[in-house]
Parts: sequence; C-alpha cells; structure tokens
Amino acid sequence: MTETTPSKSPVLQVQGLRVLLHSEGGMLAAVNGVDFELHAGRTLALVGESGAGKSLTSLALMRLVGKGAAGRGATLQGQAWLDTGSGRVDLLALAPAQLPALRGKALAMIFQEPMTSLNPVFRVGWQIAESLVRHEGLSQAAADARALELLQLVGIPDAAARRRAYPHELSGGMRQRVMIAMALACRPRLVIADEPTTALDVTVQAQVLALMRRLQREIGMALLFVTHDLGVVAQMADEVAVMYAGRIVERAEVRALFAAPRHPYTAALLRSMPGVAGVDAGRLVEPIPGSMPPLTRLPAGCAFHPRCAFADAARCSVEMPEMRQLAGRWLRCARAAELGALR
Repeated sequence: MTETTPSKSPVLQVQGLRVLLHSEGGMLAAVNGVDFELHAGRTLALVGESGAGKSLTSLALMRLVGKGAAGRGATLQGQAWLDTGSGRVDLLALAPAQLPALRGKALAMIFQEPMTSLNPVFRVGWQIAESLVRHEGLSQAAADARALELLQLVGIPDAAARRRAYPHELSGGMRQRVMIAMALACRPRLVIADEPTTALDVTVQAQVLALMRRLQREIGMALLFVTHDLGVVAQMADEVAVMYAGRIVERAEVRALFAAPRHPYTAALLRSMPGVAGVDAGRLVEPIPGSMPPLTRLPAGCAFHPRCAFADAARCSVEMPEMRQLAGRWLRCARAAELGALR
C-alpha cells in the first residue's frame, strides 16, 4: 500500500472517477468523470433519480465493482484518495489483497438493505465483534464487550439479549442499527451510507438519521450519503452533489442549493418533491417529463437536454458542457450564467 506524509487534506478526494461497464456493444460509462472532495465531520449527499450513478459511485469507492469484486464486468478509472490518518492511499489503485485491511477500519459502508447485507447464519453480536478482532486486535471477550457497547450506543433495546439474535429475528429498524454499529465499530475516517433509510418507516427513519448525526458529531467521521430523498438531504447534508446520467451536474452547499438551484435538473428535482425543507410548501408537485436515458442511448450533448425546459438546441444537443465554478458552486450547464437562479 503506497502512502505519503499525512496532511490537512480532505478525508476523501475523488478525481475523474469513471465506471465502465462491459457490454456486447462495447464499454458503457455508467459513471463518467466524477470529481468531489469530503472533509472530516462533513456530509456530502449524492442525489438524483434511479440510474443516475449514485450507488455505483459508492460501490466503486469501496471497490465492490471491477476486477476482484462481484461485478467483474466493470473497469474503474480515475483516482480516489483516502486519508487514513497515517497517510493517503488511492483506493482505485490498490490491489485486491490490500483492500481488507482498509474496509471496516479506515472506511466502512452502510448498505441499503441490511437483511441482504448481514450474514443470516451468524448472530449479530458476533458480526460486529468480528471486525474488532480483525482490525483492532481485541480478544474475543473484549470484542464481545465492545459489540454490546455499540449496540447500546445505537439504541438497540435489551442489547445484551439482542446481540445473540440472528438478523431475521430483528425488525428492519434494528437491523439497520446493527449495520450502523458494524460500520462505526473501528471508528472509520469515512462512512458511505447508500440509501440507509429506504426500507424504514418514517418514524424509524427519523430515529436512524438522528442517530447518524449524533454519532458523526461524536466520532468526527466524514459521511458520503447516497439518496434520492431530498427531504433527507435537507436534514443530513452540508453539501450536495446532483448526479444525472453518470455525471455530477451541480455541486453546492445544501442551503444555497435548496434556496437557489442553478442547474435545470436540480430545479426540476426540487419541484418534484412536496414541501422540501418547508420551501414553497403550498405549491403543486411538478413531475419531471420523460425518464433517465439508458446508457446505450445517451443523447448527444447534455444528457438532460431532451427533458429540459430551458434547452437551447443549438448548444445543448451538440456538446457536453464542462464543469465550472459559478455563483459559489460547481455547475455543468451551457446556459447556467444566463439563466441565473431557477427558484
């Protein structure tokens, strides 16, 4: 594992990330040139419709796509520098044999559906203790005691008894709390949460989000939060990166983005959500016309232009705009300067 001298750099710095899927027709860029950075104690939300590339971006950072992973029909390109606390490593350049030393210790992931992520044949307490034995060198007894503390920390009732339960014996909310306990067991520098509240009811979702915010403050971890729910984004994020067809089209501080979106797709997303963060609570919901284009039939130019009310055929259907800074944010829109805020 190649490391450099520690610095005051971001915990995560992603540059030119591309995920190329192998198909009969050739290589398809499911994630295409993604750039962002994330600092300690901060939350960046990746948002967009299904198929935008959000989850694939998070799986690529965990190296769960590409060679040596389940998704063997993919190629990763670019750089993803992680500050481990003792140096920086490029996650995309590591050999498969180097990854287990980082997963669960320097970075961890909370998956969307804990029932398919937890091992059904092992008790949940053992599954939490396993990473503590492996990464922290604790004895089994010490790891079991720490697993109990973690279950209590995430609010599992009667944790001493519940740690001996199998995943199927727990409710969806408790399974998600177990996943959070597993992710935080070794106090990682970076946690990736991929739609962690999708399978939960509203009450449990609120509890899980409050828990994640509290634990983030206590641990100081960086959090990459993947979601399609802009209401959750308003509660959780410091910064938002809006993705469409594999690219980031707008990246801004959360308050600035909600108050004054500058990309037509961002504005359309906000209009399609009822009462986001209490903004325009009385207005009618406006669905976005059309749907996300398949990778095999991406339009020329800006991929959003066939659905965009502000598209200029002479420009938007010809050339993909570059990402540039404007009005204190990053934007990928040929007409951004002339359109101004779209709220």
